Amino acid sequence: ENLGLFLNKREGDFVKLESSLDTFGPGPVILLYGCPSGVTDDELKDMIKDGAPEASKASSVGVICRRFDSGDDSLLDMSVGEALENIVQGKTAADAANTSEEPQIQPPCPVIYFSGISNEEMMATYRIISSEIYEET
Repeated sequence: ENLGLFLNKREGDFVKLESSLDTFGPGPVILLYGCPSGVTDDELKDMIKDGAPEASKASSVGVICRRFDSGDDSLLDMSVGEALENIVQGKTAADAANTSEEPQIQPPCPVIYFSGISNEEMMATYRIISSEIYEET
């Protein structure tokens, strides 16, 4: 009952994950925080094409995929909306992997953030990328 009250007060704040081709947010963009370096950029591009073929065709550049970690203050200091808009508009370094020479004591917990990709393709791409990340961690 309390859950129903909570959800009724927030109508429109949540998007139910179901099989649909509707997209939300700018993009198509995938942000990868803490993605292991063993998963290469070329592998990511192939996985995205396999999981999100329609989103990959949606624009001339396909799905923008941006890797970053805790050393990338330019993105971490922005709101999610600002970061997505800047990436889509090409205002930040595109498709750059972490090149920091400092070893990390403990790698960050990987996070995959999708925007502008349908729920169906998001879930397919998530399953592919997450299994590869799991193998590398």
